[in-house]
Amino acid sequence: MQASGVASSSALSITRQLLSNTEAGSGSTSFNGQGYQLTTNYHHPVTDSFSVVPCIGLRYTRVNTGGYTEASNANVILPLSYNSLTQNTFSAIGGLGFRVGLSENLTGTASIGIQQNLKYSMSNYQVTSFIIGLGSFSVAPCLAM
Repeated sequence: MQASGVASSSALSITRQLLSNTEAGSGSTSFNGQGYQLTTNYHHPVTDSFSVVPCIGLRYTRVNTGGYTEASNANVILPLSYNSLTQNTFSAIGGLGFRVGLSENLTGTASIGIQQNLKYSMSNYQVTSFIIGLGSFSVAPCLAM
């Protein structure tokens, strides 16, 4: 049985260029995420140099994007903004691995897998804009699959 986890966090600075019917703008936001996985496998020798390794497991991921608002100033009258967004996914995973002994000190491996989302959710995503031709919009959250 194997367990693993990962966490990540970063900042993002965005700068929009001046285009026709828009103004330049800039702002910053943050990203962070976590992932956890629990798997188990069984090493099944077929010959002395070839094995099949089936595996199953569970995976959970969470990704957060912070809200974003461009700074207003004399050159930016119509700043863009969007709210924070969170996505959660809980999945079952499975796969089949192959291991072949190529020489005494060299082993080749290959695997194929599948992931089935058991539960997925996303918070409401809403963008606000007063820029001509770029209206505000909202994306309703997704429910469990």
